[in-house]
Amino acid sequence: MTQSLLGHLVYSFTERPEPLATEALAYILNKSPAVVKGLLEAVLADTDVKPFQPSFIRAETAIESGSIPDVTIKDETGTKRVFIENKFWADLTPAQPVEYLCALPSDSPSALIFIVPAARVRDVWQQLADRCLENEMPLEDVTGSAPLVCARIQDSERFLIVTSWRRVLDVSRGAAHDARDTSAHEDIGQLRGLAARQDTEAFFQLEGDESSPENDDEYRKIIKAIIWKIAERDRASRDGLTWGSNPKYWLGHYLQVDGFGIGLGIIRHLQGKAGMTPLSCRLRGSKWGGLHGQHWPNVERLFSSDGARARKRALYVPVHLDTSLPRREVVDDAIGQIFSIMDRLQDEFGGPSPAEQDAV
Repeated sequence: MTQSLLGHLVYSFTERPEPLATEALAYILNKSPAVVKGLLEAVLADTDVKPFQPSFIRAETAIESGSIPDVTIKDETGTKRVFIENKFWADLTPAQPVEYLCALPSDSPSALIFIVPAARVRDVWQQLADRCLENEMPLEDVTGSAPLVCARIQDSERFLIVTSWRRVLDVSRGAAHDARDTSAHEDIGQLRGLAARQDTEAFFQLEGDESSPENDDEYRKIIKAIIWKIAERDRASRDGLTWGSNPKYWLGHYLQVDGFGIGLGIIRHLQGKAGMTPLSCRLRGSKWGGLHGQHWPNVERLFSSDGARARKRALYVPVHLDTSLPRREVVDDAIGQIFSIMDRLQDEFGGPSPAEQDAV
């Protein structure tokens, strides 16, 4: 499929596509009664939620617990009937699905729908089922398989559904076509292009020599995915930090972990050196880096068995990527390696001094 304009803009100007996809979906559903009717009938077919006239469709409306479902749909009486949660490659939040299910009415049929890439349907379904069981909300009457799985929460009128972007947008586009709603049909095509691109992002796509500049765009995706996800952890922050200013020398992004200022990227002059991987964690002997005043040979010695290389008062510690694995596993493994590097720094030198932390 040719890349859509929306897909291009998302990848050019944002780091996470989910919020834009959520706004786009809410816009389309509000704009076209035929689309929302066709979509709900198709996705809710195996539930007790009967067709209803939506009176409220909004993106990111907070519920009682303070959590914010991506899309909330209420019926003509103002009762919450459907929550939609849009995912591409982001993890489930701690509130999902239990707080969302508890916010749905207990006395009338309702549903929580997760829309994910086709490659994630089974995995997300298992995670949701496990969380429900852990919180004494076991599932029953499980029906379907990828690209749509549905189940009832035991002893309730609430339903949990996981389906794919491809199914949702194919059904929506078909409803727009049947209603001769050309505007909605075109809008869905834009969102479909974004979702299709996400389906191809299940694996990172490195070609030929991994160190070749032809792979720079793919490494940008990898670095961006790692930086964004690691910054969700309490130990790390990317606030106020950006990409390096000289990508011809070092293609990377700055990050703060445990008070140390580090970089994650590709160092051009060390590509192809024995023991080095294309991607590395850069440590600096500076106040910003948090290692100012340390005897630098000791820092180098700490990571010598890893194949680390020194250049201009910086040490580049290899980060290994197995890109034959799904991208989620690649990102999680890289984050684990970065935290391991920081753990060794802490064990050997302790954390940065207060003055150094202020400088980061």
